[in-house]
Amino acid sequence: MFMCDVLHHIQDRPVWLAKLAAQMHKGARLALVEFKEGKLPEGPPEAVKLSRAQLVALATGAGLVLDSEKPDLLPYQTFLVFRKAR
Repeated sequence: MFMCDVLHHIQDRPVWLAKLAAQMHKGARLALVEFKEGKLPEGPPEAVKLSRAQLVALATGAGLVLDSEKPDLLPYQTFLVFRKAR
């Protein structure tokens, strides 16, 4: 699954991600892209941005495992890949 600049729009993120993870098969992956914190030339307002730590906490809390990340792939966004372990 690929989610780009969506998670910051979701109201109850832990519940939503838990439901998503429950529907994923073992070994399935979630690519999660969100704007980085800080003043950027584009993207959502700072107040709605999620830090890398928040993204990891939300996904791992939903039962996913951080599989990889591409820190230099996108100039303004965090690109994390999570895997369903069980």
